[in-house]
Amino acid sequence: MMANGWKSREQIMKDYGYSEGTFGDRMRECLESPYSSAVVSDTSKYAIIIEPLYQKFLMWRSEKIHNEKSEKSGRLTRGKHD
Repeated sequence: MMANGWKSREQIMKDYGYSEGTFGDRMRECLESPYSSAVVSDTSKYAIIIEPLYQKFLMWRSEKIHNEKSEKSGRLTRGKHD
């Protein structure tokens, strides 16, 4: 791991068990989210991921998915997390 919780593409893929396709999907979704700053890119590739921010993205994503499922079933949704 790099300093300050920064990780390479390879480290994230290994630590989270991502395939190339899943990694690409998550990075695209993260870049379109309020947590886009979790992805530091110095080329056209994803260079570095700031893991603490990426984990917040994953929590946000989980909440979003849960709320979408709840809305479809007519149940109340959970509160928003920072």
